[in-house]
Amino acid sequence: MNLRSTTLNINPDSFFYSIIEKHNLKITDVEFTKSNFLKILEHSPSPYFLCSDLIKRPLFAYRLFTILSSSIYLTKILLQHPNYLDLLSSVNFELNLNLDDYILEAKRATDIFKGFENKINALKRLKLREHLRIATREIQGNLDLKNSTLQLSALYEALLREVLSVCKKHLEERLGKKIPLFTVFAGGKLGGREINYCSDVDLVFISPQEIDYEDLKLSNKLARFYIKVLSDFTQEGFFFHVDLNLRPEGPDGALLPKKNASIEYWKRWADPWEWQSLIKFRPVAGNINLGKEILKSLNKIIYPNFPLEKRIDSIFQIKERIENQFSNNSNELKRSPGAIRDVEFLCQLFQVLYGYIYPELQEVNTIKVLERLSKLNLISSDEFHVLYEGYIFLRKIEHLLMIYNNQIIHELSSDPEQTNIISKLMGYPNEKDLLEKVIEHKKNIRSVFEKYFNKVSWINRKKIKKGISQVIELEEKDLEDVKQLLEDFNQEIPKDLNHFSDLTESSRYLMLLKIGNTKFQETLSYQLEELLLEICKTNHPDYTLKNFSLFLSNMKGKDTFFQLFMDNEYLKKLILSFSNFGPYLLDKVVNEPEFLDYLIETKELDFESIKEKNISFNPQNITNSIFREILNLSQSYLTRVRSETWVQKELTYLGQKLCEFCFNQNIQEKYKNEVALLALGNFATGRLTITSDLDVLFVHSDLISDLDLYTLHKDSQKAVINFLKTNDNTSFPLYFDLRLRPEGENGEVIRSLSAYRSYYEKYLEPWEKIAYSKLKFICGNFNLAKSLIILTREFCYKAFTKEELEDLIKIRNRVIQERINQDIDPKMDIKLGPGSLMDIDFLLQVYRLPLAKDYKPLRISDPWQILKNMDNFAPWSPKEHSILKEAFNFYNKILFALKFLRGNTNNILLTEDELSILKKMIKYNETIDILSYYLKLSNSVKDIFDKYFLQASNFRV
Repeated sequence: MNLRSTTLNINPDSFFYSIIEKHNLKITDVEFTKSNFLKILEHSPSPYFLCSDLIKRPLFAYRLFTILSSSIYLTKILLQHPNYLDLLSSVNFELNLNLDDYILEAKRATDIFKGFENKINALKRLKLREHLRIATREIQGNLDLKNSTLQLSALYEALLREVLSVCKKHLEERLGKKIPLFTVFAGGKLGGREINYCSDVDLVFISPQEIDYEDLKLSNKLARFYIKVLSDFTQEGFFFHVDLNLRPEGPDGALLPKKNASIEYWKRWADPWEWQSLIKFRPVAGNINLGKEILKSLNKIIYPNFPLEKRIDSIFQIKERIENQFSNNSNELKRSPGAIRDVEFLCQLFQVLYGYIYPELQEVNTIKVLERLSKLNLISSDEFHVLYEGYIFLRKIEHLLMIYNNQIIHELSSDPEQTNIISKLMGYPNEKDLLEKVIEHKKNIRSVFEKYFNKVSWINRKKIKKGISQVIELEEKDLEDVKQLLEDFNQEIPKDLNHFSDLTESSRYLMLLKIGNTKFQETLSYQLEELLLEICKTNHPDYTLKNFSLFLSNMKGKDTFFQLFMDNEYLKKLILSFSNFGPYLLDKVVNEPEFLDYLIETKELDFESIKEKNISFNPQNITNSIFREILNLSQSYLTRVRSETWVQKELTYLGQKLCEFCFNQNIQEKYKNEVALLALGNFATGRLTITSDLDVLFVHSDLISDLDLYTLHKDSQKAVINFLKTNDNTSFPLYFDLRLRPEGENGEVIRSLSAYRSYYEKYLEPWEKIAYSKLKFICGNFNLAKSLIILTREFCYKAFTKEELEDLIKIRNRVIQERINQDIDPKMDIKLGPGSLMDIDFLLQVYRLPLAKDYKPLRISDPWQILKNMDNFAPWSPKEHSILKEAFNFYNKILFALKFLRGNTNNILLTEDELSILKKMIKYNETIDILSYYLKLSNSVKDIFDKYFLQASNFRV
């Protein structure tokens, strides 16, 4: 052999044996080691100095011969980079480096070089150098498996960060554009900080939610380039085999999905094995903070409050499928019974079962989880040692197999040379002894595994009364257990929240809430506690839970909706507000998917007045257009942002805009100036509720020609009928109601001004004097409407005769009798019962109308304003006037709120829960019984009505 640059005359074989003898080196396989030594000597740029160092430096010789006797891979690194021999003599060889150290090392490596390829190759050399250093120390026993995997993981993480940085800078320079950073998640072994020397690297890329389309395209270019650079083989080798199959939707999914889409996938669509894989997830490069946000939002999936039996079953099934492929292979170290996967699956089972209770188990690293399981006494000390020692033993063999020739190997091979070397490195004289020890460890691991990896573990976890989510697993017969869980929940929540008071009733609705398919129950299981906490923020949790459960039980696609509901803070607040205050709205929403879509799409409250808004009505579905606006108005009231007075005005504006739209749609252009539309009733007074109809009248002009008048009447009548049909659904609010027109349902839908005069002269009823005195222009010909209003006042602004008053009393009594016939206590009808709003309105009108002719402030329609303006004219005492004011204001608040609770009802006879909610809605004094107070007021109003109503015929100012 030609030993260049040396004056030593040596025989390489003799020199090899002399070094072994001189330093008393332990060699696994002499021929294998000598072959590697001769290659090193042959390729050394200075054999003389190499031999000299081997003679003079025992530590250098020890490290070099460790490499040569155990690894083809490490020998190749030295052959490729002879300068790394100097590393074997370095004082830094035994350093334990962490992530920060490696980030600094990676930065230094790229700063030295210019040019993209040079920087990438420098990072690859850093990886090779550290493989050489870490592996040598591990083989020698100077670095245990726990710390070798931590250092390798820190190295890989630093490389991923720096490679991404270099790729990003290179692409930005090439494209002349800034590229937004995405987050890079690592799963599997790297995510668990327990990476092997040649493991695949499981990566998932997620982009920020707010990224726009153009930036997303740039980020996708960067992601694809990044993968290529990580995977491409160059003169310095490659970084990693990259596996992207853990991303949302797997190989079929987007390379770079957005944040919300990814979270939604993992919450709604992911399989249990994907949830299990999330245990190892952590952000390792790119936008680290984004990655942390995503993991935080997924925490309750990864570590559920109480895992469902089906989820545990799926873990068992996954493990069984893996084992079936390797059941009889005693040489297999990873997936066969008793192998590495047994320890990992057992740890993950405990994490799923107990991670919520013991946050210290929310850990990515298997060895650390084992240590914490022991510390928490979830496994015994002996069991810990069996699992820990067996896991370390098998993982060490796995490492040595990979170090041997840089190949992913999980079993002892049939290659006698390799097996002999691995046996010696593990401290066994031959393969047989090593295999016996492997079998022993696997048997011991399996015994512990079988003790815990079964339904008994889940049943034991179930016995721990920790977490309301256990409700999901209970049945109707377990109602007492549900009550106990709800009682425990009451004890655990903050004291400033409202509590469930009716445990029996709420337990029943909790059981109703959980009914659904497996996916829904999974979703509910990890979000039930959060949901109930939100419910306890409402005024009456029992009532809210009841309405929400009924709402959800009728929902089609409830699993999809529930996840949207939980993810959308605004929607959650809104639906729970409806559940607390507005079950009527919930009932409408659940039966009309379009309304639900609107709520889901709504991001925040729209406080713009309808008067100023440009509302778009859908001619094909007027009802939905109306109800969409009513939902928006209801939100502002139920979330306590706006008062009922504000909402009533807005509903009136909505009614006006609806009339204007339908008028323009249905009245021919040539007649628009010949027709007017007017409001009556609550539409005219501005006192609409969310269930009100729109009382309207139509009038057309008197033309000179009788023929033209006939044509106008006939054509406008058709137009008005079409108008009415556009919104004639009486089950929805703001439908058009013409029943107050002259002659009622038998009368013409539109008549001329002269026809109104004729009707007033011959047939005007006392109740019509009250109704028509409230006329208000809405749309069409304003002057025509004004003429009708002036005409009407001519006939209405008169004193009532005794006979007329008695006729009104008969109408009043007939209305009251109708309530009795319907088995309704008339006293409980806040609108039409004795002492109700009807009595106040009748009483006010019979005194107002005679005065309004001469006193302009009384030419108004709103009863509240009439009350205020009649202070100086009323025949009743100031105290009685004060009672009427208080009653009207109180009734109006209750009636408006009542519509949210019960829909189109005026009956105040409510359940205790509803009365409690009603009190909250109208912000009423908590210490006073609302029903008793109403009855007291209504009795007083009735007394005032009875005392003064019939005296109106004799009233003079």
